[in-house]
Amino acid sequence: MNNSTLIYALITRATGKIGESFARILAREGYSLVLVDTKPDLLQRVLNTIQQEFPSTHTVCIDKDLAPESASYELYKEIKKQNLTIELLINNEEIEHLKQTPALKHNNGFYGKDGIPTTNTFLKHPLTILFLKEMMAQNTGKIMHFMSTINRARNVRFSTHNFDKPLIFSLIEVFQNTIQESLIELNILNSQKYSLSFTSLDDLDLRHN
Repeated sequence: MNNSTLIYALITRATGKIGESFARILAREGYSLVLVDTKPDLLQRVLNTIQQEFPSTHTVCIDKDLAPESASYELYKEIKKQNLTIELLINNEEIEHLKQTPALKHNNGFYGKDGIPTTNTFLKHPLTILFLKEMMAQNTGKIMHFMSTINRARNVRFSTHNFDKPLIFSLIEVFQNTIQESLIELNILNSQKYSLSFTSLDDLDLRHN
């Protein structure tokens, strides 16, 4: 099959609830799929579901952990190597990454000096930036980028998020101004279905409301 003649939607964290739901919706809409996640067995399960429900959908599965910044560039190169045309990017990396990896509390790459996670890394996620640049050059494409914020500060340790929120909204405005005269669609969704909380052991836990 000639991949260059197909139109693909790329979904990160494709085995999570958000990712798998979008995979099924987009397969129904006629998209071919590129599913990216860190768990090959779960990727195979999603692939089997798609093949059963939508036998004509061409699906590419890529086992890739996008936590390291370099991984986004590697994935982008792999997409180009396979000659896949990405019309729609659904970057679900932050929500699922925090939910599935509570040990990130000790990873300074995602947490500030006070130990509180920062969403800035994900808002400027390299994969989103790479495809946004490509779509701007082509003047076509769609991006849906999921991120989250905490709605209010319970104590001084949550002040990081109170700083993050206006910064997030400012960056969204910059994105919108950048693409306002183009045919690109960019949606940045603040997922309110998830909240961050601390247990008695002060472990980060992402809970579904």
